[in-house]
Amino acid sequence: VAGTKAVRIAVWQRRPLRSVVLSALALELLAGPAWAADDLLRQAAAILNEKGCVGCHLVPGIPEAQGKLGPSLAGIMKRRRIAGEKLANTPENLRRWLRNPKEVKFTIMPNMHLSEQQITVLIEFFKTL
Repeated sequence: VAGTKAVRIAVWQRRPLRSVVLSALALELLAGPAWAADDLLRQAAAILNEKGCVGCHLVPGIPEAQGKLGPSLAGIMKRRRIAGEKLANTPENLRRWLRNPKEVKFTIMPNMHLSEQQITVLIEFFKTL
């Protein structure tokens, strides 16, 4: 066992092998967020398609979302106000608006009956727009 440990240490100390292992680990760490972003896009696209949001809104990154009835969602998190200028754009107000748009005075946006998890996915996705 002691000899095996010594061999492992000797192998690890070989610079080329160590460089390959560390490079692979670095690539995996760097690629992680990209995979997460792709997964977030897939989840958001599925929700927006399933609930019909793509029929009314233009959404960057989702080719099917070319609607013109509602506002474009590009840069939604950078806006000062949402819901037809009725609400300050805060995470709480956006969540409230997505949960039940009719709760916020008059709007043509229907209640899409989004789950809390779906709302969270959409808000996280909107942060990328």
